[in-house]
Amino acid sequence: MFKTYLLLVVSSLVLASAVSASSTELTEATELLKRMHADECRKQRLRGQLLVAHQSHDQTRMSTLAPQLDAISDKLKPLEDQLKSLKDRIKKIPADQTALDTVQLELGECN
Repeated sequence: MFKTYLLLVVSSLVLASAVSASSTELTEATELLKRMHADECRKQRLRGQLLVAHQSHDQTRMSTLAPQLDAISDKLKPLEDQLKSLKDRIKKIPADQTALDTVQLELGECN
């Protein structure tokens, strides 16, 4: 049990040091991911609702949901482009890539 605890502590320290030694790109990407998360979740929910409306041939519901989905997509597009550019630069530094992956895991999936 002590070995497991020690391993967890060491893992936490390694991850913390990777994040604290982060580049400017990593910091920017982390902030973007956090800002985008709620809208990404809303977009995912709307896509699901739109699919259900499509399958049930509910044109009224589809007409209501489609503009909402378009608005969120339009809002996220510049942020997604910026994030892609940052991720391309982050990939060149393995520690930053690992730290970014950790941030994405910490944000978790949409509820």
